[in-house]
Amino acid sequence: VSAHHDISQAGIGLQRIVLTAGGQNYTSATVIISPPASGKGVAATGRAVIGTASDGAGGGGPILAIEITSPGSGYAAGELVQITIDGGDAGGDGAAAFGVAETVDPKIVASGNVTFAAGGNIKLVNEVRSIQGAIDIASIDGGIELDDESLLLHAEAGSVRVTSTAGAIALGKVIAETDIAAASLDSFKATQTVVSKAGNITFESRSNDVTLNAVVSAEQGAIAVSAFGDVVSVSGGLSRVDILARGSGYEVDTTSVVIAPPGGSLDGDGNPTGGRDGGRAATGRVIVDQQGRVVGITIVDPGKGYLPGDEVDVEIVGGGAGVEAVGRVDEPVLVLSANNDVVVNAGGSVDLVGTLRSIEGDVSVQSTSGEIQLDDAATLLQALTGDVSITATAGKVAMPQVSAGGGGDVTAKVGVSLKHEVDASLGDISITTTHGDLALANQGASIVADSGSIRLTSDAGKITTPIVLLAAQDIKVASLATLTLNNSIVSKEGDISLRS
Repeated sequence: VSAHHDISQAGIGLQRIVLTAGGQNYTSATVIISPPASGKGVAATGRAVIGTASDGAGGGGPILAIEITSPGSGYAAGELVQITIDGGDAGGDGAAAFGVAETVDPKIVASGNVTFAAGGNIKLVNEVRSIQGAIDIASIDGGIELDDESLLLHAEAGSVRVTSTAGAIALGKVIAETDIAAASLDSFKATQTVVSKAGNITFESRSNDVTLNAVVSAEQGAIAVSAFGDVVSVSGGLSRVDILARGSGYEVDTTSVVIAPPGGSLDGDGNPTGGRDGGRAATGRVIVDQQGRVVGITIVDPGKGYLPGDEVDVEIVGGGAGVEAVGRVDEPVLVLSANNDVVVNAGGSVDLVGTLRSIEGDVSVQSTSGEIQLDDAATLLQALTGDVSITATAGKVAMPQVSAGGGGDVTAKVGVSLKHEVDASLGDISITTTHGDLALANQGASIVADSGSIRLTSDAGKITTPIVLLAAQDIKVASLATLTLNNSIVSKEGDISLRS
């Protein structure tokens, strides 16, 4: 598909499935879709796309998506369709999904390659699938929107490549057999599920930020994330709108929604008031069923500036009455899981909440001009057999929980803080700051090198050791200024050197 200007999907269909829970331990699954409530027509059919266990332990995995193999017929616009996912005797359970019959856009399925090339913007909102080839989406002067909840890019035997040479990229659900690569000049964000079965995954923003609120898995390859600006996992967008009461009397074509701005509200007439500086209100689209009830709201633009935990005012505008809805902002969800290396490089700051895991490689996080903020209790850097390294060339590091099969290395210019456990099974641990302090004594902080040594160094500042400092080999602690020792410092087979 080629266009001098924009490309967008448009049409009418009866095929939208929302996966509300992926479950676990699936090795096979049967998808059963209910027939139309009218009793007339033909039931839709679908098949489950199954992932692997993200902890590297093998066995079954979650349901990643449900592909519609036939849209069926006879459903009414807005009808909610029951879907059953049967894991059989293999033990898979916990997955849940529902279908919504509505006006949607057609899916694109090809035996070979699928290519979109546009001079302007590209927006896709439904399934794009290649059975034996690759999927290539490129814009010269526009942005690329691929984050609609109904969209799935699936290259069953090939790769997926998304390139915007002048704009931004928003990525949703992507599954590929081999490599997945996305590169934008402007901002890049991934918000749903990205899985490569046998290749590598690369995300790049060449002049702006990368935002990750997604589960990203390279089951046999590596993951690399690179940004000219910041790499963050908090986008500030509205996550969802919950319908508390459906109401009645609404019409499909005349019902709209108004969402309050970040930190603001809606007055009695539904007009936005107040709000945080720099925020942008979310927008959405209302889904009305055949009985005139509001059954859902699809977020078109999540906005900017909302905070986790916000309850956002939502007003449904139309001829009906009785509907109640509220906007929610969830905590960010981030998992970068790869068989090989996981690498995050930022020109600016790094602020991530989630898990970065490598099964057979290393985990590396680097900032060349900003700070690295990883100290949320939900953040874990884990290299099951390799090393973990964190480097802030010009800033400070707030360390996460670290678990390394090999060793651990942390280097920061203006200081390092620690509130969690750092453990290396086979290698050494080194934490160094050239111009700041090592503040390592927070409650719950510990540093353990099960088979190696520990080195803590502050070239210009002071050091406060953690509650537990334990190594099999040497422990060396050296500060220019005050050295404060806490509780327990133990070397099983080496020497201990403490110097101010």
